Amino acid sequence: MRIEAWDPWSDDRRQHGTEDEIRAATSKATQAGWRDGYARLYYGKSHIDWPIQGMRIGPVALLEIAGEPFTEINRQIIAKSPFPHTLFSGYSHGDFGYIPAQSAYAEGGCEVEASPFSPEAHETIVQKGLAILEELAQPL
Repeated sequence: MRIEAWDPWSDDRRQHGTEDEIRAATSKATQAGWRDGYARLYYGKSHIDWPIQGMRIGPVALLEIAGEPFTEINRQIIAKSPFPHTLFSGYSHGDFGYIPAQSAYAEGGCEVEASPFSPEAHETIVQKGLAILEELAQPL
């Protein structure tokens, strides 16, 4: 049996552009929604409380943070960790927000434009993360 296929984009493409153009417009609308939400949450605030926590299991340290930190933040923390094995994880604690590397702000891009964080957040997270790891590394 043959069943006719349905293309949900067909009407939009005829009326509003190609599939790529529609995806780009949808992406911009999504990012605008994020910025609007951040503006409502953080209006008038100069700082954001943001969860970060760590735990130790023998020679292994687990450090987790809400949001999506850029890889440069991860690498910097792991390179300076006092533990032989350190795992750094984003997407923890249920909060969302891109956490760009400080260098990314000069490059721009959708993650930087959609982030509620200042360029200094990178260093703040590294310092706080390493402080947690240092505390965890103390003898029990």
